[in-house]
Amino acid sequence: MADLTTRSIASSYKELLKTAAADGLTTTLTIVEDGDATASSLQLATNAARLTGTLQVDGITTLANVTESSDKDTGSLVVEGGVGVEKNLNVGGNLNVIGNAVIQGTLTANGGTLTLGDTETDNVVFNADVNSHILPNTDNTYDLGSAAKSWRNLHVDSTATINNVTITGSQTISATTQSTDKDTGALVIEGGLGVEKNTNIGGNLGVTGTTSLTGDTTITGDLAVNGGDLTTSAATFNLLNATATTVNFAGAGTLVEIGAATGTTNINNNLDVDGDLNIDGGDLTVSTTTFNLANTTATTLNIGGAATALEIGAATGTTNVNNNLDVDGDVN
Repeated sequence: MADLTTRSIASSYKELLKTAAADGLTTTLTIVEDGDATASSLQLATNAARLTGTLQVDGITTLANVTESSDKDTGSLVVEGGVGVEKNLNVGGNLNVIGNAVIQGTLTANGGTLTLGDTETDNVVFNADVNSHILPNTDNTYDLGSAAKSWRNLHVDSTATINNVTITGSQTISATTQSTDKDTGALVIEGGLGVEKNTNIGGNLGVTGTTSLTGDTTITGDLAVNGGDLTTSAATFNLLNATATTVNFAGAGTLVEIGAATGTTNINNNLDVDGDLNIDGGDLTVSTTTFNLANTTATTLNIGGAATALEIGAATGTTNVNNNLDVDGDVN
C-alpha cells in the first residue's frame, strides 16, 4: 500500500471506517495518531470493536442493545475495570452489588420492602444514632429479641407501655418518688398485683380497700387500726398466742365492750379489775362450789348500794357470817 499524502481520502469518519467485508475491519486502523478528532456521527457495524486508547464522548452515548444483565459478566455494557460517575446514576432495573457498597451521602430507600441480609448469620451494625420512630408494620406480630437471643440493658427515659411483662431476673427501680396514695410513687400499677413469695416494705403500707390474708401474719411493730371494727369470719378468733404474758387492752378507751349483744363471754384466767365493775344483767353467777366475792386484802365490802331489797343466800341451805354482823336497820 502506498503512503498517504495530505490529500483527503474521505469526507467523514463514517466513510473512513466503512468496509465491504462481512466481518468488518480485519486489521488495526489508527484514525488519529496525535491531536484531536471530532465526529458528529460514528457507527460501528461490526460484531466487535476494540479501542486501546481513551475514548472521550462529549455528547450523549446511547446503547440500543437490550441484553439483560444477570451478573457482572453479562448485559449490554460490560466493563472489566472500574466505573467512575461524576453525577447522578439512575438504574431502571435491579441493582446487584457483589462487593461492598460505600455510600458517602444519604441513603434513601423508597421501595415497599427493605430487606437486609438473607440468613441469621448476616449482621446489621449501626454506628450512627437512630433519629426517628421505629414502628412495626403489623401490630402485636413481631418480636424484639428471643428466648435464645435476648437484648441486654434497656434504657427508657419516658413511659413504657407493655401489655404483658415476664421478668426472669431481679429488677431494681432506681426512682425514689414517694408514694402518698395509690396513684403516686416510683411504681404505679393500675391493675392487680400477685406476688408468689415474700414481700418486704421499708416504709408504710397504705391500703384503701379490703386486705384479705389467708396465711399467718407476723407484725413485729405496732398495729394501728383506724377503722371501727376488727372482725373475723372464723368460728374461733385468738387475739394472741401463749407466748404473750401481758395484754394491754383498750388503752385510752373510755368505754370498752367485750362480747356481742347475745351469747356468752368466757374469761379462762383470773380477771383483775382496777376500777368499778358494773353489771347490767340481773345475776352474777359462778359454776364452782365456792364463790369468794373479795379476797383477804379487802377491809371493807359494800353490798347492795342503793338497793331497797337485798337477799343473801339461796332459798335453802345456810348462810354463814364469819365476822361481826352490824345491822343499822331492823332484823326481820
